[in-house]
Amino acid sequence: MLLNALVTHQTSSSMARGSSNLPICFFKIILQTSLQTIKIPNTFTRSHGARLPNPVLMKPPDGTKWEVFWKNINGEIWFQKGWKTFTQNYSLQNGCFVVFKYK
Repeated sequence: MLLNALVTHQTSSSMARGSSNLPICFFKIILQTSLQTIKIPNTFTRSHGARLPNPVLMKPPDGTKWEVFWKNINGEIWFQKGWKTFTQNYSLQNGCFVVFKYK
């Protein structure tokens, strides 16, 4: 299973979608606090969290692969180990818009 990460620089809010015709995706706006660790939306966690491998494999558009470990904290999934390195490598900063597609 892959968790694709498409990195762009725009703004909006986060959501999860689950339909046989649409890709499963959500997006996050990066805040200063989410450069160290980031919470996955609860709607995604409820629908897909039980099948989410640990670590997840993130594959940005440049074709590289990143392992990011997550932790379940009170029923919420947080990306932790590997996330900070990912954000640094792609120069993510406050206000960046990241789209995650789950495959």
